[in-house]
Formats: sequence, C-alpha cells, structure tokens
Amino acid sequence: MMAPSLRSTVRYVNGGHTFAHLLMLVFPTAVLAMEGTWGMGYAELLPLGFAGYLLFGIGSLPAGWLADRWSSAWMMALFFLGSGAACVLTGLATGPWSLALGLTLIGLFASIYHPVAVAWLVGAGDRPGRTLGINGVFGVIGTGGAGLIAGVLADLIDWRAAFLLPGLACILLGVPFTWGVMRGRHAMVRTGYRPSRARASAADARRGLFLMLGVILFAGLIFQMASVGMPKIFQARLGETIGTSAMAAGTLVSIVFGISALGQVVGGILADRYDERMLYPISYALQCGLLLLAAATLSPLLVVVMTLAMTVQTGTQPIENCLLARYTPEAWRATVYGVKFVLALGVSALGVPLIALIVGVTGSVDGVLLAMAGCSVVAFAVALVLPRGAPERAAPAIQPAE
Repeated sequence: MMAPSLRSTVRYVNGGHTFAHLLMLVFPTAVLAMEGTWGMGYAELLPLGFAGYLLFGIGSLPAGWLADRWSSAWMMALFFLGSGAACVLTGLATGPWSLALGLTLIGLFASIYHPVAVAWLVGAGDRPGRTLGINGVFGVIGTGGAGLIAGVLADLIDWRAAFLLPGLACILLGVPFTWGVMRGRHAMVRTGYRPSRARASAADARRGLFLMLGVILFAGLIFQMASVGMPKIFQARLGETIGTSAMAAGTLVSIVFGISALGQVVGGILADRYDERMLYPISYALQCGLLLLAAATLSPLLVVVMTLAMTVQTGTQPIENCLLARYTPEAWRATVYGVKFVLALGVSALGVPLIALIVGVTGSVDGVLLAMAGCSVVAFAVALVLPRGAPERAAPAIQPAE
C-alpha cells in the first residue's frame, strides 16, 4: 500500500504522462488549421516539428542521467513547467522560426518525463506492475485525446488556442507540484525494486540488460510501423467496407489504440503475479502469431486481430519496465530508462521510412505487416535467452539523489 503523500505524487506523475503525449501530438492536428499561415502549406509547415520529435527520444538519456545525479522530483517539476511554457510559446509564434523553436522546446522538455517517471514508479509501491499499467493508461489518454482536443480548439477558436490552452493547463498542474517539491511533499526518493524478489547476479544483470535493449529496439520498430502504417493498412485492405476516407481509417485506428490501453493494466497485474522473464517472451510469441494472422486477413476481422495485437504490445510495456528494473542498479535506473527511450522513441523512428520503402518497392501494405511480424520474431528469440540462472539475495537498497 502507498502512504497518502505517495499516492498524491503518483497522481501528479500519472497526469504528467497524459500531458507528455498530449503536448507532443498537438502539432500534427493543429498544422491542418495552419495552412496558409505565413504563406506556407502543409508540406512546408510539417517539417518544422522534426527537431522536437527527435529530441523527444534522444533527450531521454541526459534527462535520466540528471535525475540520477541530481533530483527526480525537480526534474519532474522542470518537465511540467518547461513543456507547458514551451507549448504556450509555440502558440504565440510570430513566424516559422519561432514556431520551430517552440516545437523543439516542447520535445526537449517532454523528453524528461519517461526516464524520470518510470524509474521512480517502478519502486514506488509493492505492486509496481499495476502502478506502471495504470500510468500507461494515462499516457494513452494523452495520445488518443490530442487530436480531438487540438482539432476542437483549432476549429472553434484558432490554431494558437490548440497550443495555448493545453500549455497553460500543464503549467497549472505543475505549479502545485513544484510547491509540494519545495515543501518536501514530493521527494520522489527511489527504493529497491521488489525487495521480496531476489536480484540477478552482476554478470547476469549485465547480460540481461544488453539483451533487453536489443528487444526494446525491435519492439519500438513494431510500434512505429503500427502507429504510422495502420491507417494505410485499413484503407488499403478494408476500402470496400469502410470507403477510402482518412476519417474512416483514422476512426478505426483510434478504436484500436483506445481498447489496447487495457493491455497496460492486464500486463501490469501479470507482472506482479508471475516472473517477468517468463511473461516477456510469451508476449512476443503471441504478438508474432497475431501479426501473421493479420497479414492473412482481408475481412473486417482485421480490426479485431490488430486490436488484439496492439493490446498484447501495450501489455508488454509494464512487464518490460519491471524486467528492466530487475537488471538495473537503483542509482543508475533513470539513466538506463533514458537509454531505453532513446531506442524506443528515437532510433525506432527508422520504422517510418521503412514503411515508405516497403510500400514503394512492393506497391502493397502486406510487407509492412510481415516486417512487423519479423521484428516480433527477433524480439521473441532474444527475450527467450534472457538470464534465468539462480539469483543472488537482494542487495541493500541504494538511496540515490531525490
């Protein structure tokens, strides 16, 4: 169980997960209402967000290192106030350069969230899997709600409101959190991971960590190809049923990801009850089977199969974060999660041009599903050889910087 002050901190951190994804995804929708601004079209405006999306991934490593060496709580406060202010700055942009600067700063400050939050949450209670699963649902709310919120604000007011109001809301959440940090209410001191479970030996921990980073890269490729390629897959394969409009395909994608959020909770509960080293390869075996089934499905059942595949994938995330904590010393936990998110959010962006290459060469989306299945096969094979030797007794918890 969690103390009242700890529960309050978790609520702030969960709310932060919604804003981390919400603020990053305002621009792709708001840009539709910005066409003609400063005499620029969609193709000219969209690249202005590239640096921000790049920093959202690679900025995770320095953010995690600072959390380990300085303070998790103050880094989280910097996330709230910095990303909110950057979003407001973007809404006040007077030209393309100031717009690009604002979007870049959003990515920079938003990159703080994942390594800092996950590194703390994994040791914040006696049921880390459930805690991480619930936190993941809040992230999906931000991902799924960004387009709707940005679209409504841009249509009812203007594109600036799509940045200004979410940015101000993030700041309003960050101010009481920062005040609590100043008064010692949100110390966010990290503790040992599952003291009731023995830790791996030093050699097994190093090997397990190295292997897991390989799995994380291929899992990131699957996610990138799914999130970017799924609208085209539905449009191409279900066109006779749903038509060829972007709205129809986009609605189906929203339904898929909305339902898949439940996988976070289920995966977290399983991680609390069973050995993560057993669950991890099983999840990728299931995902591979479902993706191969999707590649062979041309009927509306494709939506059901893809929903199951994405639910399994989201359910793997709390299992993965718990397993990563098993192989990582407390004092370096945020840094290691920083490396994870560089791979999962940064390097894995290579999945996007890979989609274009596959479709361009084959003229079909079939290869995209097969490529995703291939990535899951590699992830399964690597997860299968994670160290399972006799573990040592848990070492005393290290108390890093707050």
